[in-house]
Amino acid sequence: MNESVFYNVDALSEAIEGQKCISFKYFEYDRDKNQVFRNNGQRYHVSPEFLVWDDENYYLVSIRTDDGQLRHFRVDKMSDIVISDLPALPASVDQARYTGWLFGMYGGEVRSVRLKFANELAGVAIDRFGKNVTFAPFGDDHFTANVEVIVSPQFMAWLVGLGGKVQILSPDDVRERFKNHLRGCLEIYE
Repeated sequence: MNESVFYNVDALSEAIEGQKCISFKYFEYDRDKNQVFRNNGQRYHVSPEFLVWDDENYYLVSIRTDDGQLRHFRVDKMSDIVISDLPALPASVDQARYTGWLFGMYGGEVRSVRLKFANELAGVAIDRFGKNVTFAPFGDDHFTANVEVIVSPQFMAWLVGLGGKVQILSPDDVRERFKNHLRGCLEIYE
């Protein structure tokens, strides 16, 4: 982790605690390992909600002030953070629920999904979705659970990693998206 992350976390914590909006620039790396600013180098303006540590990275969960969209940003890719005088928007995100929906901090749409699990994956389902998730028997060898997730490539990779012992039952568009994801993975090996 580079030293700038500590300064960024400090500034973000100050803004969250002081309930102030912030602006910053956000970058990615190109294949030559050069920083390339997103948004044509324009500043992002957000109301910070909270910080999350996931897979050895800090993320800022925030609300964009221009369109009210929930977004998260990797803290180490934020540059030139400025705390504004504008008050933060009222807190609108349940931190525990939000982080429970995520798979590897990939963004996407929050959806209610019905999954069918092999019985031996009950512990996996509880670890991922919590003890409050309701299991419904589905024959002798399976159960179903309705869960809220952020449908993302990482969610699909999680499903693949369970070796076909979990199936998306509904909604149909999420099933189709998963099938297309699998087809895309297979195509590069043919």
